[in-house]
Amino acid sequence: MEQLYYKNEKLCLGYFLYEIAHHCNINCAGCDHCAPLAKEEFADFEIFKKDIKRMSEIFFHIDLIGIMGGEPLLNKDVPKILDYTRKIFPSSNIVLFTNGSLLLSQQKAFWENLNRNNIVVAVTVYKLKIDYKKIKETAERFNVKIDFKPNFDFCKAPFNLSGTEDNRDKIKDCFQGNHCATLENGKLFRCSVAPSSRHFNDYFKTDLKLSENDYLDIHQNSVNSQQIAEYFSQPLPFCRYCNLNKRENISWKHSERKIEEWT
Repeated sequence: MEQLYYKNEKLCLGYFLYEIAHHCNINCAGCDHCAPLAKEEFADFEIFKKDIKRMSEIFFHIDLIGIMGGEPLLNKDVPKILDYTRKIFPSSNIVLFTNGSLLLSQQKAFWENLNRNNIVVAVTVYKLKIDYKKIKETAERFNVKIDFKPNFDFCKAPFNLSGTEDNRDKIKDCFQGNHCATLENGKLFRCSVAPSSRHFNDYFKTDLKLSENDYLDIHQNSVNSQQIAEYFSQPLPFCRYCNLNKRENISWKHSERKIEEWT
């Protein structure tokens, strides 16, 4: 899916992700959202509404909006988050990304909300004792579309703490930089790693620096299609911390919260 494209000469966005819970109840080693390192933290609903509304003003259309975490079902505001997102984006695909561990504890109203708002539930299948068959049966009972993402190895793209990487010629091959545009507190990032680095910094007392050039402030009146297109076509200053030469697949396991999982 393209990040940016034009329709009727108006700017459209392929997708963006919004983390409504930054922490997680499963804690995967090497998580590129740094969820195992994050303190309990939820998106503020009023800020979320402001951000979602502004995105509808900037872009003519957005194909897909991903509601995710961490583990989003830890956030008790999920129903009204989904209601509001569908209200503002009546024709966009809205996907709730979850590890599935909390789905069977949800009440009937939750599943009815998914059905009413035409929400797709994307479940990442890990090596956990979760009754995926029952999840599927429950979704079918409420006529909710569910997409099971098969178990996979993590692709580790380690941090270079010295910030000396030159990724100008590698950005086209960076998965996070081309498939994980993330919106957080009015800031639109072209990847999920940059905004999540604050959890890494807080936990390990490191100093990976974000600059105002690493994101777009969507609430600035000066934001326009040319500025957005230029932003999405360039590496971020933060890219200097990502060692793309040492990307490797690692088998899934629970995090021990050691710095070596991210470096």
